[in-house]
Amino acid sequence: SIYIFQRATGHLVHHIADMPNVIYELAWSPDGRYLAAGLGGKNGIRVFRSGDYAPIGQDRDYGSLVYGLDFDRQGRLVTSSYDGSLRLYQVGPDGLKLLNKKTAPGGKRPVGVRFSPDGLKIAVGFYDVPAVSLLSADSLDFIAAPEVRGIRKDAGLPVVSWSADGSTLFAGGT
Repeated sequence: SIYIFQRATGHLVHHIADMPNVIYELAWSPDGRYLAAGLGGKNGIRVFRSGDYAPIGQDRDYGSLVYGLDFDRQGRLVTSSYDGSLRLYQVGPDGLKLLNKKTAPGGKRPVGVRFSPDGLKIAVGFYDVPAVSLLSADSLDFIAAPEVRGIRKDAGLPVVSWSADGSTLFAGGT
């Protein structure tokens, strides 16, 4: 289940029940209109409209759990899955549309995915290797792999984040 609470009061606003598996990740669109959920197993993602929390789209075509979700300001949603794939969607009033799907370059288990503040790049962090990949946010094509220093070879960097101005990329993990 997903429980939505009012931040100021702590009151329960809505309850989304009957989810088919564990929820690994939640992400709000920047405008607050949509909520995406990444699910365990091979259950993929679900996207809900925040006004009434009605489902507007889903994609069950995943080979494993979904650990990463992020929206950009254009209404695009990027996801990462332990099936090794990244998916890019357009989310809007007409639902969820798959724009692209590619194997993540740099590791076998992509986790963290974040759009850069300008919406031009996506950073991907991995659970299985100490690597980060930068991709084009339009095509999911590989751009670069930032140099990573001072981390064990058997560690991962599953958490990625950009500074507000996009000039610095942060990564962390085990």
